[in-house]
Amino acid sequence: MDSNKAVVDHFIAKHPFSAAKTLEALSNEEVAEFVQELSIYKRTKLLGLMNFAKASQCFLALPLKKKVEIIEHGEAAWVESLMRLMDEKVRENLLKEVSDRKSAEIRSRLALAPNSVGIFMFPAVTLSRSMTVKTALEVIKSNKDYFDSAIFVVNLEGVLQGVVQLKAVVLAEPSESIEQLMVTNPPKFLSDTPIINVLNHPGWMDYDSIPVIDSAERLLGALSYTNIKELNFTTSKPQSQEIIKTGTALGELYLIGISGMLSLVRKENQ
Repeated sequence: MDSNKAVVDHFIAKHPFSAAKTLEALSNEEVAEFVQELSIYKRTKLLGLMNFAKASQCFLALPLKKKVEIIEHGEAAWVESLMRLMDEKVRENLLKEVSDRKSAEIRSRLALAPNSVGIFMFPAVTLSRSMTVKTALEVIKSNKDYFDSAIFVVNLEGVLQGVVQLKAVVLAEPSESIEQLMVTNPPKFLSDTPIINVLNHPGWMDYDSIPVIDSAERLLGALSYTNIKELNFTTSKPQSQEIIKTGTALGELYLIGISGMLSLVRKENQ
């Protein structure tokens, strides 16, 4: 088993896309049986690179404990997309098994329209217009995992009032107020706007992140140009047939290792 496992582990590490495509040639049950032997990272990685419909069926073939692990550790956008392909009752039963935090995160995403701006937004750091620059910098530092090059200004009801660039805050005097620095009419997107409609929005010329709001103009989050650029790249760039052919050939070779590993797993479980 060690020899087969080493071969397959090497293939997954060096050629994850080809490994995923190779697994698609197996039955749902065989894929589920195989990925159980992998780390949660590799398991989630391979399923994430597979065709969504196939990945969903393979996921459902896993034992409940393995399903829960994938939901807990998987990227929220991917888990949400996977769950959209499931029967509603099955989806509900699974969400009852995971942590409250993860369940709430996935449910909130499922409530949004698929492929909408709201699906791709991230948490936004907010300030009030009456804050001084000194206080604002303290807020920004305490939220360093979420701030981008633009910070958003809201009122007590959470309604968007403006945006201020991080550079402007850093260069301003500590006693200046955020109101003096903010732009009051920035571009903004409704959360249910189709993501394809904002890929080439002119607002990206001036902002690295654009606020996402609901119908009452309450701030929900922000959309990053970095994420949009990656999405635009992946949807427009054709795959090289040469790379696909090479990957397929490698996949056929390593399928021997996968098949050998599967047969040994079955023997051990008998």
